Amino acid sequence: MSKANIFLLLLALFSASALQATHNVGGEILYRKTGPLSVEAWIVTYTNALSVSADRDSLVICWGDGNCQTLARSNGNGEGELITALFKRNVYLGTHTYAQAAQFTISMMDPNRSAGIINVNAPTSDNVPFYLESTLSFLPEADGSSVSPVLLEIPLDDGIVGQPYEHVPSAYDEDGDSLTFEFATPLQAGNLPVPNYVFPTEIAPGPDNVMTIDPATGKIVWNAPQYAGAYTIAILIKAYRGGQLVETVVRDMLIEIGNGLNTPPAIQLNMPEDQVIDVHVGDQVLVTVAANDPDAGQSLTFTASSGLITNADQPAGFAVTGPASAQFTWDVADVHYREQPYLVTFKAKDDGSNFAGGPVPDADPILGLATFKVLRFRVLQLVSVKPDLVMDAPLRIYPNPASDQVQLEIPQTASGALRLQILNTAGALVQETRIPAGMSTHVLRFTQLPAAEYMLQLTDANGAAWIGKLLKN
Repeated sequence: MSKANIFLLLLALFSASALQATHNVGGEILYRKTGPLSVEAWIVTYTNALSVSADRDSLVICWGDGNCQTLARSNGNGEGELITALFKRNVYLGTHTYAQAAQFTISMMDPNRSAGIINVNAPTSDNVPFYLESTLSFLPEADGSSVSPVLLEIPLDDGIVGQPYEHVPSAYDEDGDSLTFEFATPLQAGNLPVPNYVFPTEIAPGPDNVMTIDPATGKIVWNAPQYAGAYTIAILIKAYRGGQLVETVVRDMLIEIGNGLNTPPAIQLNMPEDQVIDVHVGDQVLVTVAANDPDAGQSLTFTASSGLITNADQPAGFAVTGPASAQFTWDVADVHYREQPYLVTFKAKDDGSNFAGGPVPDADPILGLATFKVLRFRVLQLVSVKPDLVMDAPLRIYPNPASDQVQLEIPQTASGALRLQILNTAGALVQETRIPAGMSTHVLRFTQLPAAEYMLQLTDANGAAWIGKLLKN
């Protein structure tokens, strides 16, 4: 008997109630460096609000250096915050100072996962710990990387057999580090995978059961679930700086798949989702979003999330019945310039009124189906050289002219992490590199640039700059 058939036989033993989550349905650990060796971290969990006996008013965090600490729940006056009638978000905040610079793994473990997860140690997933971890580094290559990626989208999107399921964590890195996304095996402890884990598509497998994740945006598409039940997946988010891996965050999350007649909404944008869109400082970006739901009478909720949207101007989600449209406006300013693209996530979610085969009075919004679109914007900027910042000694470059690379001497007076920019003769930025603090030389490669005359500008953490001329032959 195949592994898939064995699982289907086991699943037939479950009652409908066993497929409902009993406690943890998702979470991650986030952090911010507050000093040379200090960090503030917060455990975020999403839990079933009806599981009162399993509710945690505190959790233990382990800092990765042999020290652990009990953290009290800090949000909702210590009670957590209800997101819907069924689920709530819990935050546990703590601070720590390390004795020396190194890379550390911050972790937490709750003794029991939810019951009835069909791809984790079925049929007794509740005996498997719920474990989260993130890594941070105080090593030189992580200089300038002070905060972990923040996940702006809650992990509470469910699906229906035969219909596409989508989820986007909507990750944002304040430091401008490059982020990548991939699936990982959920853990029950450090370096210890959960037992008897099978990827969701291995249950009732086939050509119509495929799950993918976009490595650039983190968008998950499962097209389509074939068997109703609760599934666990993990998303590994990696942050790179100067080509070096400097931090990771793991999101562990539960996906509930039901049987029903619901179909997901459709979203249309006036911009392409499958490419990076270049914009310039001074531009105004106007995104028109239209959505409709094929199920008559359903209400749609629109939301948008991005690092470009602050708490002050976050547009509130709004619900409408029938086709609707909205606009996202962004005035591109100097402060938005950075090397990595910004992600803007648009979401339309129906109210789940057809979930489980028929109208559900006062249906919890979590039961609805969601559709996501993600746009990527890269900000280009005309960079002007500031002569008043130039030091007495010019930037030393050799060999010069050169065809593909040169070596720079880093000035001894340069402070902190450095920003090296290549500008064309019109003053436009054509390439940028980050150089960690403490380097005495740097090899600059520019094979892709056409033969021409360029200006190099090296800027340190204090704003001091050094200028040099580069001739590419």
